[in-house]
Amino acid sequence: MADPHDPILVIGAGPTGLTAALELARLGVAVRVVDRQAEPSTTSRALAVQARTLELFDQRGLASEMVSLGNKARGAAIFDGLRRIAELDVAAVESRFNFLLMLSQAETERILREHLVARGVSIERPAELIAFSQSGAEATDAVRAVLRHGDGRLEDVRTPYLIDAEGTHATVRRTLRLPFAGVSHEQGFALADLYADGPVAMDEISIHLSEHGFLGIFPMGNGHIRIIASDPSESTATSPPTVDEMQRLLERVVGGMSVTLRDLVWSSRFHVNARMLASLRCGNVFFAGDSAHVHSPAGGQGMNTGIQDAIDLAWKVAFVARGEATPKLLDTYDQDRLPVIRRVLSASEGMLAIAAGEHPLAHRLVAFVAPLFLSMGVVQRIGGATIAETAVHYRASGISMNDNARGNVKAGDRVPELEVRVAGRETRLADLLDPSRLTLLVAGDGSAALGGLFDGEGALARWRAMIDVRPIEPASASAARFVNAFGRGDGVWLVRPDSYVGFAGATASVPALRTWLETWFERA
Repeated sequence: MADPHDPILVIGAGPTGLTAALELARLGVAVRVVDRQAEPSTTSRALAVQARTLELFDQRGLASEMVSLGNKARGAAIFDGLRRIAELDVAAVESRFNFLLMLSQAETERILREHLVARGVSIERPAELIAFSQSGAEATDAVRAVLRHGDGRLEDVRTPYLIDAEGTHATVRRTLRLPFAGVSHEQGFALADLYADGPVAMDEISIHLSEHGFLGIFPMGNGHIRIIASDPSESTATSPPTVDEMQRLLERVVGGMSVTLRDLVWSSRFHVNARMLASLRCGNVFFAGDSAHVHSPAGGQGMNTGIQDAIDLAWKVAFVARGEATPKLLDTYDQDRLPVIRRVLSASEGMLAIAAGEHPLAHRLVAFVAPLFLSMGVVQRIGGATIAETAVHYRASGISMNDNARGNVKAGDRVPELEVRVAGRETRLADLLDPSRLTLLVAGDGSAALGGLFDGEGALARWRAMIDVRPIEPASASAARFVNAFGRGDGVWLVRPDSYVGFAGATASVPALRTWLETWFERA
C-alpha cells in the first residue's frame, strides 16, 4: 500500500514534467523530479507559447516574465513564394494574451525551474529510471521504482503515483510495451536558430509555400529568427545544417528574397512522427507531454499541449493525494485530454500535408484555396482560437455535468475572459478564480440562498473549506458578453482549479450540484 507521505515521482524535467512538479508542490504535495540529463538543455525545440498556456501561467505568477522576455507575433502570414496570399490574425482571440509569444523553450524551462526551486524542490540530475513495478491499479497501490544516479548508486523508491514526462523515448512506456500508434513521415526537415539581415517581419510568422517545398520563419526579436524548411538533402546529410545550407533552402523556396542569414545559434535535422497512446494511464502511472503524444511542429501546439496535460493531471492527483477527492477523479484525466490530443494530431497532420506538399498541382490548389478560405470571418475566429488553444474544452468528459444551465458557458468549457462586477467593484473574471481550489460563480439572485447552504448543517457545508463562492454581475463595458456567456437570471458554475467549468446549472440545481460534489470530491 502506498504511503500518502511518499513523494510523487516525476520523470523528466522538460516543460511538461516541470509544470507537473510545480503544480504538485504549489498544491502542497511532496514531489521529486528526476532527469537523465546532467544539465538542462540549452537548445529549443519548442518556441511558441499560446494564449491558453499564458492564461494558466498568469494565474500561477509565471506569465509576466515570459511575456517580457518573448517576442509577440500577431499571427501568421502565408506566402506563395514572395507573394502574400493570406493571413491568420490572432488579435481577435478573446484573451488578454491575443498574440503568439515566441520564447525559447530553454527560457520557459528556466522560469519553471526557478519557481520550482523557490518552492523547495530541486531537480535530481543525472538520475535515470531503470525499472519499476506496481502492485495494482487502485489509488492505494504503490509504484516501486529503481533510480540510477550519476555516481552509479541505485535507489529503490516507493511513490503513490509516477508521472512519466520523459519524452519520445520514455522508458516507462517502452517497459510497459504500450502501443504508440501513428505514422512516421519520410519527409525530412531542417531547423536553425540564427540571425537575419533584410526584410524579415518581426511581428508575424511567415509561412512560404512553393512547388519547391516549405519554409517557415519564426521571429524571436532583434533579428533573431528560427527557420524550419523542408529538406531535400536530408537523406544524404550526416550533420546539422550550416548557415550556407539554410541560405540555399531559403533561396530555393523563396527566390528573390533579399535576406542574408548569419550567426548560427544551433541547428538540427528531423523527421516528423505523429503518434499517441490509447490511454494516458496505466494503474497509478500517468503519461503526459511527448511521452504520450508527438506530432509535427505545425501550429506550435506540442509543448503547450504537454503543459496543459500536466496542469489537468496535477490538480487531480493532488486532490486525491490530500484525501479531498475520490480516486475516480483520476479517470477523468484520460477523458479530458485524449479528445484534445486527437484534435491536435489531426490538425497538425492537416497543416503538415499542406505545407510539405511539393507537387506543382497541389501547390497551385493550396495557393488558390488558402486566400478564399482564410478570408472568411468564421475561419479566422475558429482558426485563431484553435491555434491559441482557447477553444479547448472538456464537454464530453465524465466530470462535466449540466443541469438546466443558462447561457453558452457549459460544463467542460474554459471560463471566458471578461470583466464582471463583484460587490460594486469591476474586476477580471479570471482574478476571481483560485487555481488551488474550486470556485462557485453565482449569477442572479441566488447568492444569499446558496451561501446559507454552505453554513452549519447546510446541504453543501462539508465542501465549504474547498470552495470559494463568488457572486458575479455584468460589468457595464461587457454586459452583452456576460449575458451571452451566462444568460439572464440566476445560474451557478462550479469552476475547477484549471479554470474549466465542472458543473453548470441554475440556483435550483443544488441537489444535482451536491450529487456532483459527492461523486468527485467526497472527502476521505
